[in-house]
Amino acid sequence: MTLFRRSGREPEEPFYSQDQAAPASRVCDNCIRKKVKCDQGRPTCSRCLERDHACTYSSARRKPGPRRGSRRGTFSKQSGVQRSSGHYSDPPSLDNLEHIELYDTLHGLIQNGGQFEEHQQSIERPSGPSISSEGRITAEEEKYLLQEFWITIHHAIPLFSSPSSYADSTQSHDMARTISLLTAKLVQFSFTSLDATELESQIERLLSSGALQEELLGNSPSLDQLRKACLLSFYEFHQFPGQQAWMRIAKLVRIAYWIGLDRFDTKQRVFPDREGMTQEKIDDWRLLWWCIYRLDSYANLASGTPYMVEEGIIRTSLLKTATSRLQLAPEFATLKDLLFLPPSLNHLKSLLPAIASDLPETVDFNTHLLTVTAMRQVGRGLRQYLLNKYEGSKDRPKELQDQLSLLILSLPPHFLNPMRNALQNEMPMMHHARLVAILHLHMSKILIALLSCGQCAAGEEWLLAWQQVLETAENIATILAQWNPTYSLCVDPAICFIIFTALIFVHVHTKSDMVSSSYLSNYEHHESVLLVQLEHFARHWTLSRLLILSFKGVKETLKSPLSSRHIQYIISNFEAPLHPRWLRFLSSIQTNVENCA
Repeated sequence: MTLFRRSGREPEEPFYSQDQAAPASRVCDNCIRKKVKCDQGRPTCSRCLERDHACTYSSARRKPGPRRGSRRGTFSKQSGVQRSSGHYSDPPSLDNLEHIELYDTLHGLIQNGGQFEEHQQSIERPSGPSISSEGRITAEEEKYLLQEFWITIHHAIPLFSSPSSYADSTQSHDMARTISLLTAKLVQFSFTSLDATELESQIERLLSSGALQEELLGNSPSLDQLRKACLLSFYEFHQFPGQQAWMRIAKLVRIAYWIGLDRFDTKQRVFPDREGMTQEKIDDWRLLWWCIYRLDSYANLASGTPYMVEEGIIRTSLLKTATSRLQLAPEFATLKDLLFLPPSLNHLKSLLPAIASDLPETVDFNTHLLTVTAMRQVGRGLRQYLLNKYEGSKDRPKELQDQLSLLILSLPPHFLNPMRNALQNEMPMMHHARLVAILHLHMSKILIALLSCGQCAAGEEWLLAWQQVLETAENIATILAQWNPTYSLCVDPAICFIIFTALIFVHVHTKSDMVSSSYLSNYEHHESVLLVQLEHFARHWTLSRLLILSFKGVKETLKSPLSSRHIQYIISNFEAPLHPRWLRFLSSIQTNVENCA
């Protein structure tokens, strides 16, 4: 896409202010959030003094308990950030965070079923001068950050169909501010007059504000209101994983259903003002729906919970240009110029001719949706097996494997080659989009292989299934060896779940009694590649840091040699990459293995 340049403009009025003086008899905000008794000491209460915090007071009295929509922070404020407008600051070191805030966060995530513990430190509101006096974002800074979002992060969550659509949306001060703040955090941008603490505080307000909830309770939420909600859901899911992030996505899905976004292209025209929209506006609404669909896919696949979206009854078209309609099979074009997602895995291949004939950007987006859908349906098969493992069909893994193989065989020539197609002038951004789609297919394979392992008794059949798990995990490492970390912000960081899953099982194999010493270095190399890729994402996303900590805990505690019975036991406990029971199992993996029957 072309580089979008937005003209600068003066920032509008500041959007919040804060009282500086503490009332004579008030419970401080920290104690209210922690739900503990406050002795109302001055200048600092005893609870805050124990934690070496300063007491803060909101401008209005609040009832005890957490704010509506509040969530726990996952790491403390950055310190020592150099202030230099237009430059990046160094990202926080993973080593400095590992055994302090992030370890506690991971522990809380495990112990509380996806929700952070009460002792976790919340991101506090700044006690210094308000943004109105010292924290204003300049027009030049905003312009730079809006451009940076368009050329990087927008590719990970494509909510805008064109530069003009993006320009129109960011004329809204609220949308421009939201994008600027989130982008600044992700690229470690240093403001002239806004330090790291104030930046995190503003993002906290965006995520916990009740105003967003109130905006979406109207009869007809606007496109920009839903875009903002989708962007915040995307950010929170990868930065603050837990029940609050899952609930935000769930609410967004329900609102999309409520307004009819899942039936945007039906003959009944249930969506308001659909008839009078321009093609660009139609594409914007479709993009919004499919971004919500992707969030629903990643969140529930990662946690092992049922999807909220039923892909078999979606009547919102995929994106496409006029050229692609000529290649469309009649059964999937029931309305003129529309391209609908088929209801089952074995029909996904029927869309490939129409998708492949489109413009490159549209091909990447639609192919991503197809591979995500394949992964969804395989994940559903795994979940159904776990619920009915003694009643389920033994042929289910083979059925899924056959359907997935048919889709893979129908892909364009050289699609699965992880190398960039330089002879066809494949752009690096499109190369990485293709790599993500390949990773989706390999995650589907590894889930099927794990499903097969769960159904096999010990012996030759189980050994072949385990070999498929290991082979696919190694293939994931081979694909990631072609990765350029420059593009890590340009793809959905949810692929970290795929990397983490492969990393765990490669490491388990290195501890196996089946490994020959002559091959061990090869497996250790794959392990290093996978870990380095997680570390690239950890420069920007807390979720990746949590996954790294979980893996390092496994690496430090799991002892060799592991028999096939031990590996079977480990696989039997796998439910989903971020399922609390799986993370809890990994946190005590050596004890669990020693106690297995």
